Amino acid sequence: LIQHNVEALKAAGVKKVVTSCAGCFHALKSEYPEIIGNLPFEIVHSSEVMAELIESGKISLDTEIAKTFTYHDPCHLCRGQGIKKEPRALLAAAGEYKEMKDSDVCCGGGGSFFMDYPDISDSIIDKKRRNIEATGADVVVTGCPGCLIQLNKAAKASGKFKALHISQVL
Repeated sequence: LIQHNVEALKAAGVKKVVTSCAGCFHALKSEYPEIIGNLPFEIVHSSEVMAELIESGKISLDTEIAKTFTYHDPCHLCRGQGIKKEPRALLAAAGEYKEMKDSDVCCGGGGSFFMDYPDISDSIIDKKRRNIEATGADVVVTGCPGCLIQLNKAAKASGKFKALHISQVL
């Protein structure tokens, strides 16, 4: 299937694949090359593209979403790929950015972890909720749809902030 996907993208003349999912980004960037070797196209996360476009002045931000942001680092994005500065730079450009304690600690989602071990997952997201609240941010942002499920649970339990994917903010 990996070979089929790569051949289809190559045949279509794709030069760059942009994804907004941290897990998919990690798979494409690290796991595909481990299995089939060098890819004939570049893999980038949407936050990298947006940061580059804003820095170059090609796009501007919608600053009406919130006044203050904090960021939850998806495991695959920060530890798997080392992407940490771009999302923060984007959020600082969109409003006031407040760093969260343990921003790079897992939210308890981890694939199907939250379904397989709901009690453990709930205790993990509860700690994350308290860290988010401590920032006073209006919005917690992430770059992973799976993490967003967990962060929405925290937002609903809190009532003090909302959770968004970074692509929703920009």
